[in-house]
Amino acid sequence: MYRDDTEVRSHYLPYSAWLKDKPLDFIKQKQREADTLFTRLGITFAVYGDEGGVERSIPFDIIPRIIRAQAWKTISDGACQRVRASACVR
Repeated sequence: MYRDDTEVRSHYLPYSAWLKDKPLDFIKQKQREADTLFTRLGITFAVYGDEGGVERSIPFDIIPRIIRAQAWKTISDGACQRVRASACVR
């Protein structure tokens, strides 16, 4: 969300403004809700060798990664090309 100099990247500005108005307790509660949902849905993993054998929810950051349109186009074009290429290999 931030450049190296702590300046908010332009495509994050609306989200950053929204986030600034949210109290820390709100953010922590939303993180707990996401963790609970992941556990309930079975989106978990176990650490092999961990004597407790407890399943943990997949690490999830509730702060979204916002991708600029041009960067997303590059990712999308590459993914579509890979799908087409894999279909030809069969």
